[in-house]
Amino acid sequence: MRIAICGSDKAEQKQFQHYIESWKGDRKVVVRAYENVRQFLYNWSSGLFDMVCINAEQLDATEIEMVKEIRVCSKNIEIVLMRENFEAVYQGYEVGAFYYLLRPLEEEQCRRCFDMLEQKMNENANQYLLIEEKKEVKRLSYRDIRYAKANGRYVILHTKIGILKVRKNLEEMKKVLLKGEFLDIHRSYMVNPWYIEKLKGGEVWLSSGDTLPVSRTKRKEVKEIVSQYYA
Repeated sequence: MRIAICGSDKAEQKQFQHYIESWKGDRKVVVRAYENVRQFLYNWSSGLFDMVCINAEQLDATEIEMVKEIRVCSKNIEIVLMRENFEAVYQGYEVGAFYYLLRPLEEEQCRRCFDMLEQKMNENANQYLLIEEKKEVKRLSYRDIRYAKANGRYVILHTKIGILKVRKNLEEMKKVLLKGEFLDIHRSYMVNPWYIEKLKGGEVWLSSGDTLPVSRTKRKEVKEIVSQYYA
């Protein structure tokens, strides 16, 4: 689970991270703090975070448009607005807010928000891709796909349940995999960011033990994503 918090209140950021530490148990949770939405957008790539919590009282008209941009770029990231009252909830409707946190933050409401996010992520993990292979149609969870490799007129999917050969070229498969927020790292590869452990040289290392090449033009973007995940 990867969460970003946007706001200039350092004490609030520290409190928020304390609540996460108290809630997470043995869950793997990464939290990154940003001064404002501008800084978040500068460092953000689609698929990088599961949730972003934003101090709505600091938003000016330009930043509200930036939050809308987040929603346009990704339908999967959950947007949480934090404010002292919810009289101006129209902001939430405009950006498709997932949840509202009342400031000053209280642990009970934060834990409820984290529980809801976990439930939503579990539901999303069960979103399936239909794969036709050898005259059979198989249902495959996006989360179970580690990476895709181009192989002529086919794409080879490396998954948790084995290797599948799909009669599509990579450009066709990209349109499908981008729905699952896969990363386009090379002309011959797309990777599920959930499995990236590190970037070393011109390769990404996956938790499965696989190493994949990253094209020179993609290295900066991939490096930023990896550093944000695991910093």
